[in-house]
Amino acid sequence: MAENPDNLLLWAHYASNHNGMCLGFEWDETGLPPAEEVIYQNRYRTLEYYSHTEAELAAISLLQKSADWAYEREWCSVAKPEMEYTSIFAPDEHYEQELEVLRSNPSQSPYYSEEQLKEKYTFLVGNVTAEGSGPGVFNQSALKEVVFGMRMSQSDVKDHINTIESYGFKPKFFQARKNAKRYQVDIHEL
Repeated sequence: MAENPDNLLLWAHYASNHNGMCLGFEWDETGLPPAEEVIYQNRYRTLEYYSHTEAELAAISLLQKSADWAYEREWCSVAKPEMEYTSIFAPDEHYEQELEVLRSNPSQSPYYSEEQLKEKYTFLVGNVTAEGSGPGVFNQSALKEVVFGMRMSQSDVKDHINTIESYGFKPKFFQARKNAKRYQVDIHEL
């Protein structure tokens, strides 16, 4: 997502060389996760891996890009997966040996109790309970505008408008046009 629909390079890179379309949302109305501003920098961010959850690490990695892309002024909505953790006691052959040492000669064991030894062989297993990736469904009223690329044919524009309206959407429609004097895209309401 980008802040402005008139960025010439975004149209060239992401809208099939000006043949595509740009959708404008009132993001707070979408019902999707909040949009966060992408951070542009020259160096990779240093992370303390164990001080973040998996969801935080995913968001951090998706919300940073090279400073070379700063002209895009992007925002990103990251659906963070929900995790559920289960404790699993999984003793192996060493557990029985260590338990025997603890019971027969406690001073030779590095463990103070059977409970402490059991913790060594207990693991947390994470299961994703709500997926964080894939397409999201947004509230219809959140789609406020559709901007068609300057190279999209008028018949394709009409077809897209009919399709969009047939699904119950009621956005304003615009067309990007080449500015006659400057290297820029002008947006005109249809």
